[in-house]
Amino acid sequence: MAEVHIIGQLFSASGFQEKDLFCKWGVKAGGAWRLLEGLSDGQTQLDCPRLGETAFFCHPIDLHFATKGLQGWPKLHFQVWHYDWVGRNELYGYGFCHVPTSAGYHEESGGPSDLSLIGYVRISLEVDLIYAKKK
Repeated sequence: MAEVHIIGQLFSASGFQEKDLFCKWGVKAGGAWRLLEGLSDGQTQLDCPRLGETAFFCHPIDLHFATKGLQGWPKLHFQVWHYDWVGRNELYGYGFCHVPTSAGYHEESGGPSDLSLIGYVRISLEVDLIYAKKK
């Protein structure tokens, strides 16, 4: 059974109409995949930048999967939310990215053309692939 470790962070969001942002994220994988360790979803803190337009999250993502096959390779999906002055949450954008299929450091930036987002979200991932022989 092969194992995949995904270690990274949801780094920042920029280019949105308002500044007070947070992000909800999750991971989806096929039926042959089993999450051994880590959370399948989460939420960043609210960032209210006073200088510049970038909201920094630096939110860790640490996942450990076991799989019997390559179909249904994991995808990260996320939503960018705005928290307004009266305490309401408003969805500003959403998108997803495929987890890279090769080991090593990968940095993803997504914009409206490929993530269906109004602004940009930056994600960095370190993927480690482990293959073990079944005895």
